[in-house]
Parts: sequence; C-alpha cells; structure tokens
Amino acid sequence: MFSAVLLAWTAPGSCDEVRLQIQKAVSEKMKVAVPDFSSNSSQALSEGLDRLGKDVLENDLLLSGLFDTMSTSGNSGSGQEQPGQVNYERWAGLGAQLLVLGDFEKGESDVSVKFRLFDITARNFLLGKQYQGEKSLYRWMIHRFADEIIGEVTGVKGSSATMIAFTSYFKGNKEVYLIDQDGTNPRKISSNNSITVAPAWSPDGENIAFTSYRNANPNLYITKKSGNGRKMVSNVPGLNDSPAWSPDGEKIAYALSKNDNPDIYLLHKDGTQTRVTSFSGIDTSPAWSPDGQKLAYTSNRNGTPQIYVLDVAEGDKGKVRRISYNGSQNDDPEWSPDGKSIAYTSLRNGHFEIVVEDMEKNVNLQLTITPSGSSENPSWSPDGRFIAFSSSREGKPQIYIMRADGSGVRKLTFLEGGGYEPSWSPRFYR
Repeated sequence: MFSAVLLAWTAPGSCDEVRLQIQKAVSEKMKVAVPDFSSNSSQALSEGLDRLGKDVLENDLLLSGLFDTMSTSGNSGSGQEQPGQVNYERWAGLGAQLLVLGDFEKGESDVSVKFRLFDITARNFLLGKQYQGEKSLYRWMIHRFADEIIGEVTGVKGSSATMIAFTSYFKGNKEVYLIDQDGTNPRKISSNNSITVAPAWSPDGENIAFTSYRNANPNLYITKKSGNGRKMVSNVPGLNDSPAWSPDGEKIAYALSKNDNPDIYLLHKDGTQTRVTSFSGIDTSPAWSPDGQKLAYTSNRNGTPQIYVLDVAEGDKGKVRRISYNGSQNDDPEWSPDGKSIAYTSLRNGHFEIVVEDMEKNVNLQLTITPSGSSENPSWSPDGRFIAFSSSREGKPQIYIMRADGSGVRKLTFLEGGGYEPSWSPRFYR
C-alpha cells in the first residue's frame, strides 16, 4: 500500500531481552512512551497530524494487549532527541521501558514518516523505519510500524495493518463491508442489491470472493478490495458457496451442489473444477490448513453437522478425521495461522459459541459464553493473537474481536444493518 525504507537494523541482543521480558510475564504489560510526532511543517502541525500519529500508534499498541501507554505531557518532540542523544535516564525515571519517536514531512499530496524505537531499560536503539506515500495512507504507515514494534518484542509481527470484511444489511439487501481492525472507517464495497454472503480474502489481500444471489442463483464472485472489478467465477445451477482461497492463491475451495447435494470442490484459475468430497449428504464450509495440504470442513455424514479434516490430494476417499465431539452441531471451521488449532462455531446449551480445538492435544476450549444470543463465524487475525466473530449478545448481530484465549472482547461494529460473517485480511505488506 505504500513504500517502506529500512533506516537501521535491530540492535544486537537487545530485542532478545525485551522478548524474554514479555515471555516471563505477559500479564505485566510493557510501558511504552509515545510523544506527539514532530514536524518541520507548520501546515502538518496545524492539521493535527502530530497528535493523530501519537493517538493511532498508542491505540494500536494498547489493542495488542502487550503494552500500556503512559502520559508524555511535557516530553514531546522526536526532533528534540536523536538516536545518539536520547535521555534514557529521564525516560526511565518516568517509568518508560520503550520509547517511540516519530517525525514526518508533508508534501502537497504525500507524507513521509520516520519512526525510531528505543529500549529504555537496556539503553539501546532497537529499530528505525521510514514510510512514504499518499496522505490518505498516513494511518496505515502508523499501523505498519505498530506491527514492527510488536514483532520486535515478541518475534511475530502484529495485525494492526489489516482489515476485516463482513456482511451487513443495507436497504433490505445484504452487502459486503470493510472495516479497519481498530474499528475505524467502516464502508460498503458491494452494490449487488441482493443477498451477499461468505466474503473471503485472497492471500495477497487484493481480492475478496463472495456468494451473491444477484442473478437469482447463489453464484460465486470475486471483486477487488476497492469493490471494483466484480467478476462471476462460478454459476453452476444450485449452490456456489463458502469460498476459501488456498494459501498460494491458485485455487478456491467451495461448496458446490453440482450433483444435487453440496460437496467440496476446488475452483482453479482456468475455471476448471476438481471434486474433493463425494458424500451423499451435505459437505460445506471448507477451510485450508496454512500449508495448503489439508481442508477442514463441515459435514453431516454422521447425522449432525460436525467438523472433519482431510488431505486435499486424497479427498474423502482417503482418511477423514472428525475433530468435533462436543456440541450438538458444529460448523464454520477456521484454521489458525500456525496450523495448530481450528476455531469453529458450536451449538451448546441452545446457543452458538466459539470453540477452539487444539489439533496436537485433541482438546477443545470454549471461548465465548453467550447466555442471551449467539456467537458465530470465527476468523483469525494473521498473527494468530485474535479472533473476529459475529455475536448477537447485545441484540442485533455485530462484529466483535477477542484474544485467542477468549479474553479482551471488544465490539468492532455499531451498524444499523448489523455485522455478520467476518473475514480477517492478511497484512497489507510483505
């Protein structure tokens, strides 16, 4: 989405110490100081970009659950401190463990931002980055550096520079919407004037697949994330639903009722289809393993909808493993980015809840308890730290986010048309 230039390498050894601190006591959040960004541009300062930069970065770090921000009143201005001139003693005395300094230059239509990250405890310069792009991308530059900070202290970059696709009702129809992961900028990107369901991101973050009834039949479409360039890719009479892109982006697994009952098929880029399951009942909701070798999916082959896993190369002619045994119905599997767990929707005590199955230990953990309403359609963040889901816990379904252990639930959407079927994007950078 914008260009990035590395200014400095990580200081040897210091990031390992910070990671160790996180690993020893995740509950003891690191205190990070983020002064207002500085600039030589009086126009940029008058537009409030200095304060906006600080606020967006602090919010990203707080949402990660790894940091506490601290007041920097009277301690502003990255221009006052350079890498070799940071007053570590002063910041340590204020209680800071990390310090982020940002300064920016604004042109007529673009902006350039420099970031520097310091380990106050070890008195080391950790990381420097520079981003440049259109002014409209200013927030995304900050999101990206927040991910870099998280990666520096944990070893895994964050998911600040991401979006969530979902569906919501608009004038009686259901359309595809996008929202930034911090809950800002909700916007409608489809105008199908019909029922649109099951949005799914391509692995490069450029396209979204979905099913729409715009031509009466539930056909499969692909659109750019801008909403432009809509293209129908499967219109077999009957169901063309539940798309899931393969990790390499070369094919889409989806449910196709080509032979009356829905089975799992692969749709290749040339439009050809490969059948994966041949069960006489219902097979739907495929989800790829991160290595692209397996599919989790929903099937009623044993009477009620349950979650199964198979090897893509063998289909259901090979070994099919059932992984859900608790809950009267289970659906909507979603593989974690590390491939160790599968989240899914489980009907328990009359309510749909989000459950995570540990594939290595063969144990499951119920993450939500929704006594009034339901929680459904889990979708992992690309760093595996969070799960987005739809919940009617407060009445109309909306999109929520929680940590992967079920804590820290926060409401993301507040739309009149509600929020359904979230799909978390990949990071918008490589």
